[in-house]
Amino acid sequence: MLDTRAVYHEEQNQYRDLVRQVLAKEMLPFLGEQEHDGIVGKGICRKFGAAGMLCPTVPEEYDGPGLDFRYNAVVNEEVSYAGSSAGFTLQSDIVAEYLVAYGSEEQKLTDVPRMASGDLVTAIYGGAGYMNEYMIARPWRDSRITRIFGGTSKIMKKVIARSI
Repeated sequence: MLDTRAVYHEEQNQYRDLVRQVLAKEMLPFLGEQEHDGIVGKGICRKFGAAGMLCPTVPEEYDGPGLDFRYNAVVNEEVSYAGSSAGFTLQSDIVAEYLVAYGSEEQKLTDVPRMASGDLVTAIYGGAGYMNEYMIARPWRDSRITRIFGGTSKIMKKVIARSI
């Protein structure tokens, strides 16, 4: 782990400590099971949200922390160091960013705060398409997550925001 880099300052290092504490308490005890099943429980998402670890760059006006992208990087690094393949980066780094930039005001006031809190979990599927043989198939069918449909693996920023 790299703790001393010029891009991070004391605030990010304190945040890193918080992220490590939350990971140690809420994720690491269940990591083997999560990796085997290929899914992270909603409870963990909510705990990450409560700790400010989901969607850190969401502006305060949409109930987010209003931090800069370095905080996303800290979460991404620490989740990776922990050995998890959890896809928090998709929600925090891509979906939330697009909705804040291109979503309707209604989406920004309803969906974005729920994403930051962990009450709404988003995903993007594309590329090879959706197949029942994928490990994610059953949870996908059984879930009530916000679905963003596309036809290709290329994410088109305005199409995503408008299709929710």
